[in-house]
Amino acid sequence: MSCYQSILFTVLILLLSCGYVMNLICYSCNGCNDPFKSTGIAQINSTMNGSQFYCMKTKGAGIVDRNITDNCQPFTAVGNGVHCCQTDLCNGSNQILSINSLSIVLIIGIIGKLI
Repeated sequence: MSCYQSILFTVLILLLSCGYVMNLICYSCNGCNDPFKSTGIAQINSTMNGSQFYCMKTKGAGIVDRNITDNCQPFTAVGNGVHCCQTDLCNGSNQILSINSLSIVLIIGIIGKLI
């Protein structure tokens, strides 16, 4: 592996690890409004034993729920699905597809072309 590839690999590992946090604040509501308005919506703070948590937004059949979970499997299907993220209040987003997911795919594609 060349020096350039080693640096890219190190940067990739750092970027992927930046999203993981020990303490996370997420919106929590069932049947939430969409587009989202955070006024009057509860916020949950995860501080349980340092486990990794995800803010989650689920959307299906016109119903939107937002919560916090320790297990999240993202997927999308025609505007519905599950959005998982790991930054404070990130489940307030009106979108389902995660920008973090797109970033990871882009980075992997760039590294694949360089190797």
